[in-house]
Amino acid sequence: MLSGAVLLGNSSLFSAPASLPYENGFETYAAGALATNTYTEWSVANGGARVTNSPVMTGLGSKALKLTNGLMPVALALSINTGGAGYTNVWCRFYAKPTGYDDAGGKPTNTADNMCVFYVNTGGVIKAYNGTVWWTNTAFKLNTNNWTGFAVHMNYKNKLWDLYVSTNQTYNEAMAK
Repeated sequence: MLSGAVLLGNSSLFSAPASLPYENGFETYAAGALATNTYTEWSVANGGARVTNSPVMTGLGSKALKLTNGLMPVALALSINTGGAGYTNVWCRFYAKPTGYDDAGGKPTNTADNMCVFYVNTGGVIKAYNGTVWWTNTAFKLNTNNWTGFAVHMNYKNKLWDLYVSTNQTYNEAMAK
């Protein structure tokens, strides 16, 4: 399940309240298959997606997106028209109930057009690809039955990205890098 927003900005630092050039959630989408929503900027590879009213994380509205029937890795992509703004710093914040990817089948593939790749394995361990090797988080394990907050800062100009995580299941909480 995904619930959250994608935020774009020209700066790597935001303070509230902030006027952002783009924000997207699932509140305006009709319940049902994502493909049936007329104005969707979202696309899914290796599976399907459904906009649902349940379960959703408290504090994030009444709808969420559930990735379904996928062959791992299921990839969710957002394509937007930035109006030629050429954003170099993109923040993506979302909440998910990760089901866990089985490492026994091999790690997800990374293609040249991916800015960042990370996943949670069946043991609750976060693994991230740094462009050369897979990094394994050894600091903590996630409970895959709980909502987990993720934020990704992507610096396209310098080809760098950072991953932030929160496990206390509270909307707008602090996240650890």
